[in-house]
This record gives sequence, structure tokens and C-alpha cells, in this order.
Amino acid sequence: MDRGAPIAPLRDRGDHACVDLEIIDSDPAVATGVVGPVIVCVWRLPPTEEVVARALAAFDRAAARMTGSFACLLLVEPTSPAPTGPVRERIEAHYDGLPSMTAKVAVLEGQAPWIAESLDVAIDISGTYSRRRRTKVCVDANEGIIWLTRQSEPPMGDAARAVLARAVERLRASLPEA
Repeated sequence: MDRGAPIAPLRDRGDHACVDLEIIDSDPAVATGVVGPVIVCVWRLPPTEEVVARALAAFDRAAARMTGSFACLLLVEPTSPAPTGPVRERIEAHYDGLPSMTAKVAVLEGQAPWIAESLDVAIDISGTYSRRRRTKVCVDANEGIIWLTRQSEPPMGDAARAVLARAVERLRASLPEA
């Protein structure tokens, strides 16, 4: 089964800084940025129709910057409940329509029962395209970053993991406290 071209690794520029985060959009609910071939999204507030529309538009702007296959690191904070109904269907359809996205990890932070409900939704959303993309759902950002960096050819190393971890923290910092 072909799951698309592997994502390119974050390349070290020689100064061990790798690639810097470019913030595409940040509002009180969601922050989206690009680090090399990875789109990073941090969700803080509930996924209403308006929030999802803006977040998906930012995701599309980020995806348009990619020249080949890319990956997505999605971090959902406990203050953002799982999407339901038409909002959930819109997210599913959107991700299903992105053939260049070849790997996606959803990191769901929080405590039960929130995490159990969100995990079910994330698995359902990931399942709509898991035959074409490598996907993972986890509850720890570091685990998600390690998994994602292993999806590139060749696998990304420690410097790339550090860059992605800093990108997540910078995007979190760009969001107001919930």
C-alpha cells in the first residue's frame, strides 16, 4: 500500500539551528505555524464553526507553502473539547482532501474523561485517511514529536526534535491564556 512520498527531514543549516518557525496565524483559539516540511497546530479553545473555518484556512495557507509532501503535528490542549457533528465532519473532509500530507500525529493533552472522548474522535478522524497516511494519536507531545521525526527519509535527529518542541512552545506562547 502506497502512503505517499516520505516527508523530507528538517535540515541543519550548519549552525545546528535547523529551521525556524514561521507563524501563519494565531488567534485566541488556534495557532498554526510551519517548520520545514511540518505544519504545527496548537488548539486551545473549543472547535466552533468559526474557529474551525479560520484554522482550516490557516492550515491551507501553510500547506500551500509546501513544495512536496509534508507532515502535521496537531496538539490539542485540554481546554479544547473534541469536535462534534458538522464541525467534526468538516475537519474529516478537509484532512481527507490533502494528498500531500503523508504523516499526521495528534497529541491530546489532558485528563480522563476528556481524553477518552477526544481520543475516540481523533481516531475516527485519523481513520478516514489512515490507509494513505501514516497516523498516530498520543497523549504526550514528546512522544508525538519523536514519532513524527521518524517518518522522514532519512529520519530526523535530535536537533529536529528540539526545533519541533520549541515550535510547539512558541505557538502556545502566541495564544492568550484560556
